[in-house]
Amino acid sequence: MKNVFYVALIASALMLTACTAEKTTPESAVQNYTKNQILLPEGLKADNSGLTFTLIETIDNTALVEVSGVIAVEGQIQAVKNAKGQWEVK
Repeated sequence: MKNVFYVALIASALMLTACTAEKTTPESAVQNYTKNQILLPEGLKADNSGLTFTLIETIDNTALVEVSGVIAVEGQIQAVKNAKGQWEVK
């Protein structure tokens, strides 16, 4: 009887989570994907709030999303002269 209670409790929690989970759109999926793909060296930050995501078409279970705009980058990187007088990033 205890096992049935726990199974029912877990099933209820899963159903509640599924009902309250926020549905994603193709645009929001692409926005999250692009946010996680921008890799910059230490000292630089990327701001992708200048990007727009426009749904072009959907066919069956696929969607085409157009991404346009500007990714703003800011930060500081130190450059030093080496022994031969050439500048390089450290």
